[in-house]
Amino acid sequence: MRDSQRQKVYDAERQARDSLYYDNTVWSDVKDIQIYVDKLLKSAWYQTRSELPCILVQEARANKRCATAHLQSMSTGVITLPIWAYNELTVLHEIVHCILQRSDHFREFAGHGREFTKMYLQLVKRQMRNDVYETLLFFFKKEKVRYRKKHTRPDLKGIKPI
Repeated sequence: MRDSQRQKVYDAERQARDSLYYDNTVWSDVKDIQIYVDKLLKSAWYQTRSELPCILVQEARANKRCATAHLQSMSTGVITLPIWAYNELTVLHEIVHCILQRSDHFREFAGHGREFTKMYLQLVKRQMRNDVYETLLFFFKKEKVRYRKKHTRPDLKGIKPI
């Protein structure tokens, strides 16, 4: 499936990070990020939304510039982060990728589609301060990022005009 929202999501995240005046949790080591991820995975919120019991965090090689997420197996996700990505918004973004890749319907989802953005907003709202959620939501709207369930039109065949 085509990932038509990818750049819009990245642009909205960048603008949200640039405009926020808050202490975005920034880590200096992947070990600290792993502790954060493990704590999240043990939460009741996470347990009701994902069947992925383990997400490993690893440092990206020196020449890698992007953060990535993939499944190592059906029970283990892997997040690879360059140093610039050692912040909470980016870590949550990659966690959502792992959660959705574990989903039975993963192939039906665009990488940064409605399912992704909806869950990402939910996770940001749960894990971070409300002003961070509101700011990210504002920039999603500004960049026209879709984050709600797609509405279908009712079938009007057979209905006569009045």
